[in-house]
Amino acid sequence: MIVTRCGEGVSSSSRLLFDARDAHRGVQRAASDWSGAGRARPCNHEHMTCADAIREVFQEEPRVHTAAEVVAKIGARYPEGRWAPGTIRAMLIGLCVNHGSAHHYPTYRRQAFLYSPGRGRFQPADGAVDARAPASEEPAASRGRNVRSDRVRARRGARPRGLHQGAAQRERAAVVRHLVDEIHQDLFQPQFRREPYGERVTGWPARLRTYFWPHPVMDLRATSETLTPWFDEAGELSRRLLGGAGWGPEERRRAAVLGWSILTWGGVTRQAAFSEETVETVFRRALGVGGGEGAPMNSGWTKVAAMATAFFEGEMHRAPHVIWDSRVSTSIVSRLDRRLARTPGVDPERLFPGLGVIGGRGGTRPRNLELRWANPYGRWWGQEAGSTMTREIRDVLNEGGHGWMPLPDGGEGKWTIRGVESVLFMDGY
Repeated sequence: MIVTRCGEGVSSSSRLLFDARDAHRGVQRAASDWSGAGRARPCNHEHMTCADAIREVFQEEPRVHTAAEVVAKIGARYPEGRWAPGTIRAMLIGLCVNHGSAHHYPTYRRQAFLYSPGRGRFQPADGAVDARAPASEEPAASRGRNVRSDRVRARRGARPRGLHQGAAQRERAAVVRHLVDEIHQDLFQPQFRREPYGERVTGWPARLRTYFWPHPVMDLRATSETLTPWFDEAGELSRRLLGGAGWGPEERRRAAVLGWSILTWGGVTRQAAFSEETVETVFRRALGVGGGEGAPMNSGWTKVAAMATAFFEGEMHRAPHVIWDSRVSTSIVSRLDRRLARTPGVDPERLFPGLGVIGGRGGTRPRNLELRWANPYGRWWGQEAGSTMTREIRDVLNEGGHGWMPLPDGGEGKWTIRGVESVLFMDGY
């Protein structure tokens, strides 16, 4: 039975079809309206609320802010002192999906769009300003290193140091295999709008068959029919960049339309900046070619990075990117946290440098974690760490023993990063 809120006289299945058609029409409109993405929306300051002012701050700069920074920016923008600093600080807490004191401000909860990684810091949460947002700390490492200084580096956004060879790599491989086995054996109940949807299943193949986004009618096959043409065209454009040919005006336009289409599909079109130049920068950064310096990263741009590198799948020594969002990262990190927390002395920063949750809300998120993980929000090294982890899971699955990947046309094949990502996406709700 489909569980959903329906209007009077409209069946659940009919309502889902209406919703899905609306979503599909929104994607179809992408090609015609992408150019307005970066334009500021007019705002009537006379009716501006404190929550609106805070949202403006994070729309313009979707990154981690301290409470003092937010207070200062609002004070500079509204010098008449419309809201006292204490009011702004209280509103910041109330607008958080995970702050321990947010329950003191119940009237703000419906508007919550922020996530707090702690220590008086705030950043956009999943589905809010522009991204599926962030998490905790960052990696330290091996013997002889000052772990405390590494954690200070992490809080300042420094790039994590790499995993050392030998014992740590073997230990990591063992943990990844355990994760793959655990997901395969766990009973999984798909959910839609926080309610059980469909039958409970076990096993990687059965889990993948339950995939849908954003509505159950947009299942694995329907999603593939939507995304495959975009990924194919993106692969053609990416090969031009890898071959050194560069893009002309037409290629830049096509890439921008593709970028806006996948942002629309993911529901993350509220970007601080969107232009042909920005899209090209993200393509170049994801592909590892020159010209990618300063490329943005969040839960929108991770989709563009995944699209730009999807054609790498199956090519030796190539590294396709995963869509490293709140749901995918929550699935992996929460399971790893539960496993490693039971093993005294195991440091997640040593085994999984750069890995951390992209904070968000919805379903069972945010989930409580016992250990300290990296804070990958807005960082390409976090995107790369998540992609590396997902490729390792894919490679374990392709060794056999967990069933082959169901294909949208009904066949079976080797597991791909898209297939693994889809299972994790459903698991992380």
